[in-house]
Amino acid sequence: MGLLNRHCPQLLPPAPATGVSRLSAAAAAAAAAAAAAVADALAAPVLLQLAPAVMQFLTEEPAVPAGASQAVSAAADGDSKFYYMLLVAVVLRSSSPGCVLAAGQHNHQAVVAALEAALRPAASAAAQQHSMLPVLMAETLNFMRCTAHDAAASQGGACTGSWQPTLLLTCLKAAAKGLQDGTSPPLTVLQRAAHVAIHAEVIKLQATNSSGAAAADQDMGNLLLLAGRALHLAARALEQLHESPTAAMPTAAHQVQQQLQDPSWIENVPLVLRAMVRCVDVVGCLLSAAASGGSTGSRHQHIAELQQQQQRVQQQLQVVVVPTTLDLESGRQSVTGIDDLTDLLKVLFPPAFASQLLQLAAAVCMHLAAPGPLCCANPGCTNCTKLSEWELSLAAHKAMQVTS
Repeated sequence: MGLLNRHCPQLLPPAPATGVSRLSAAAAAAAAAAAAAVADALAAPVLLQLAPAVMQFLTEEPAVPAGASQAVSAAADGDSKFYYMLLVAVVLRSSSPGCVLAAGQHNHQAVVAALEAALRPAASAAAQQHSMLPVLMAETLNFMRCTAHDAAASQGGACTGSWQPTLLLTCLKAAAKGLQDGTSPPLTVLQRAAHVAIHAEVIKLQATNSSGAAAADQDMGNLLLLAGRALHLAARALEQLHESPTAAMPTAAHQVQQQLQDPSWIENVPLVLRAMVRCVDVVGCLLSAAASGGSTGSRHQHIAELQQQQQRVQQQLQVVVVPTTLDLESGRQSVTGIDDLTDLLKVLFPPAFASQLLQLAAAVCMHLAAPGPLCCANPGCTNCTKLSEWELSLAAHKAMQVTS
């Protein structure tokens, strides 16, 4: 393991370079082939066998060896988690898609647990300095897209197994922790919330046709919670844009520049805006479904109040945000940089409107989301330690079986 730890960073694909010689290109291709071969060999052990031990390790307090200081022990603990995250990143980025898909087909839940075990420590400040969270989140969503596509192709459109709300919730919590700790800029967090929201809706819609009535009701609660959490995270990021520069600026200035200089951010502005509109639309559809589901008494009244609140928010989005999105997509309007983008978002989402989005999202999560299988409905929760979302959902499911 020590040898693997030392050489793992060399297995990650290098950043593309310009103006390289033909010899350098050949060397890079050979290195990529070698990395793919190693990653293929690691795929099954890392994703299927190593994760259970890592999950147990993450939930336990690290023991301080005799004669060692607390700081030295904490550093060793951080190194162990970092190398595990690096292993998962190597497998997801360098191995052939067939190897990863084969592991998922063998034991899909084990692979989900392996990915969650990597995402949770990636939310820490130390891991953020290694830029592990954006890498792991991107590769995790890509894995879920590939799994959904493979399942849909092999089962005639039925891909219920790829619908993993607990893993998506972990992605949102990890992003929220970065915003809370000041290790991720608000614009980056806003983009991450949008990506998770879009992915959740696409995968869930693909799985809907193959679900039974009971599964559909359960999935409706899951999607409502995910839409609410994504909207809450986006609204909180928008609120931070209106705060003082020192309050909204992450602690690592060099990391901010790396994250904000990504040209894809400007290209993805319409996608982020559409994701927020879709989150509010999805909440409205799910509220309508809940209202027609036979709810009575105070719950029925609360749903009606939330519907009115959702309609007010939706109307403002349609009047202000949707036309701007169309203009950006058609080229009639453009943003020239991060400062220009920040100013645009402040105009589209003034403090009062961002607060309305936050209130709607919090109410949806806290009062409407079903108490299982996702039992952490607190939209402000950023706890990425101790029990995982999957373990919490399993405990809630067992508790419901005992009481039924």
